[in-house]
This record gives sequence, structure tokens and C-alpha cells, in this order.
Amino acid sequence: MENLQCGTSYTVRIAGENSIGIGEFSSILRTKTNGGSPEYPKLTEVLDGNGTMIRVDLNRWPDGGCPIRKFHIEYKTKESQMWIPIYLRDNSTRVFILNTTLGSKYDVRIIVENEAGSVSKTFLVESTPSKQLCLSCSFVQFNVIIAIFTELTIFHFLLLLLSLRRILYEL
Repeated sequence: MENLQCGTSYTVRIAGENSIGIGEFSSILRTKTNGGSPEYPKLTEVLDGNGTMIRVDLNRWPDGGCPIRKFHIEYKTKESQMWIPIYLRDNSTRVFILNTTLGSKYDVRIIVENEAGSVSKTFLVESTPSKQLCLSCSFVQFNVIIAIFTELTIFHFLLLLLSLRRILYEL
């Protein structure tokens, strides 16, 4: 059998065929390909920050044995009701949420999809260089198609440099 999806269950019946015709079908065989939905990472594997930005390392997210196809990332301040989506580019490995306010709390929601399913993880993050980044993390698992991406554009790189300059100036 070819072109089977990773981490997917299949039901199969087999019959032989020759010059006389098709033989009887076998009983139903149930099988599953290796792999599963993306796994939940440890905070320190995917999030880092310095007080004025939050960095998300997408390439460190455990894939569950099936290649990750899409990421969707959004964030909001703890007080806000409106999520701000981060638009990612294909083949991206890192995302920077820039110009965070020192001492403010943010929810960062990351949805990850592979052929076997999707998972969502929300981090409660405080934008402080000296405290643990994740105050609490909540988890949800579901099967929905979302999005993948991330490469630093020149614009984002310049914003990152401006943030770093501001941090160094404050020291």
C-alpha cells in the first residue's frame, strides 16, 4: 500500500487475483500507521523572552512522530479580549512577538497540526527577564486544520534590533 497518512487508522480487506478471477476477500484487518498528533512541549523548549519581546521556537515543538504541517500563533494581553494573529511564512522556525511591555502578562496560544491531528496550547507569560516565563499553561486537543510558517522578514529583523538596542540602552 502506498501514500498512507502518518498516524492514521485504516481498515483493509485483501483478495487474490489471477487469470481465473478474484478470490474471496479476507476478513477485515484493522491497522494504524506509526505516529500521532503533535505532543505538548515543555515551556523552556519553545518560549523565551527578555522583557521586551517573546520568542517562539517552532522547530523545537515535538511532532508526535508525524511531520508538522502547520502552526497558528496568536497572542493578547491578559486584560484584552482580542487575539492578535501572527502571520507566519513557510519554512519559518522562529517567531518574535516584539515590543511587549515589561511586567505585563500575555496569553500566547499556539495551534500545531500534523496528519494525525492538531493540538492547542495556551501559555500565560509575563514579560519579565528575571521571572519564570510561564505562569500557567492550559492544554486542549482537537482535530482542526490551521497553519504553518516562520522566517524573519527584514522588517521583523529591524524591529528585533530596535528592541535589543532599547534593552542595551536601559542597562
